[in-house]
Amino acid sequence: YGLDDFDHSSAFTYIDIDNDGDLDIIGNTTHGGLKVYKNNESNHHSIIFQINDEIGNANCIGCKILVATGTGDSEMRQIREIKAGGGFLSFDAPYAHFGLGDESEVNRVAVIWSTGERILFRKKFEAGYKYVITRSSIAQVEIE
Repeated sequence: YGLDDFDHSSAFTYIDIDNDGDLDIIGNTTHGGLKVYKNNESNHHSIIFQINDEIGNANCIGCKILVATGTGDSEMRQIREIKAGGGFLSFDAPYAHFGLGDESEVNRVAVIWSTGERILFRKKFEAGYKYVITRSSIAQVEIE
């Protein structure tokens, strides 16, 4: 897989740097420069959600996003928490990436804001896109 580097990595993060739907790896080595490992092996679907909160917690650190695909016995649920921490000299991007396998859409999305409020979207979100959900007031939520 091309990850057989013998230089010591002190930090790494996963991010979709080429916007092709799969996660790539960026590593920071102790005695060298940055290492970028592009993932070109995936033929599956994915979706990204970024949530913004204009009420107080701008990057939604601590917010959770839940997605559901399929129905009945084939329903799959996933959850991600937005965090900005990481290892030494690294951080996690403030958005949630979900691998969907063969599923081409998400049919439900729930956001649990850091203040405890919840919102549920019962609609289809097509895979292969990055969606931005913004809360600008308690009663107003926008999707881009």
